[in-house]
Formats: sequence, structure tokens, C-alpha cells
Amino acid sequence: MTARLIRWIRRFRGPGDALDFARVGFALLALQVALKAVGLRRVLAYLDPTSPAWLSDPAARHVALRDGRRIAGYADAWLRRLRPRNPCLRRSLLLFGRLRRAGLPVTFCMGIREGQALVADDLIRGHAWLEFDGRVLLESEATAARNLRTFSYP
Repeated sequence: MTARLIRWIRRFRGPGDALDFARVGFALLALQVALKAVGLRRVLAYLDPTSPAWLSDPAARHVALRDGRRIAGYADAWLRRLRPRNPCLRRSLLLFGRLRRAGLPVTFCMGIREGQALVADDLIRGHAWLEFDGRVLLESEATAARNLRTFSYP
């Protein structure tokens, strides 16, 4: 356990990265509570800035996407340890809020697995992901392609 923690700490470039890692863990726990308390639509509305200033400069977009990849890595590390149900939902919500506040007009998407038989009392398999400029963002396009989109915001 300690050796893994030391390897993770060595990845941080400075105290700011360690602080971001801790913030991501806290945000994932807060999202879990918020989803149960107020539901998905209210959480999305809260995470979406009211009057965003979208980035048009390609260099600024690149910086925001690089930051998004870093935060996605932190989220993945936390989710591997926390093992919540529907980790893709929490990861996508976290990144949705972070990237929209950074000025990227990302879209939150959810879908159900294509070709799955819907049987009473059976779990429905699905996935949540983000899209930017019509393309899947920060994950495999093949994963999202296996799902039929049932919801997107905004």
C-alpha cells in the first residue's frame, strides 16, 4: 500500500497537483451524495456555468484539454480505489463541470448498451461520456459507440 502511494506522489509535479488530486477525491464523494439527494438533472444544472465564456483560441483549448486529461487520470485513480457503482457517471460529471468552467462547450451523454435484451428485474447496462465538437472526449470512441444515446445535456 505505501509503495503504491509513494509511486503516485512521485507523479505530482508539485503541491498544486497533490491538492488537485485531493480535490478530485472530495468532488467524487460529493457527487455521489448529490446524485442521491437531488438527482442527475439538478447536479448537471449546478455544474453548468450560467454564462460561460467559451474558449475560441486553439492554444487555450489545448491547455484546458490537457488539464482535463490530468484530472481524468486522478478521477480514474480514485474510482479504482473507491469502486462505486457506475464510475463512468461520476467521472463524466466531474469532468463536465471542470471543462465547462474552463470554457470548453462539452456535452454530457448517457446511453444504454446496444443489443441488450431488456428483461424485467434485470440490470440495464449503460455508459456515460463527454463529447466535444461532436467527438467522444477523454476516452475510447469504441466504448461510447457500443451504447445507444438516451440522454445528453445541454
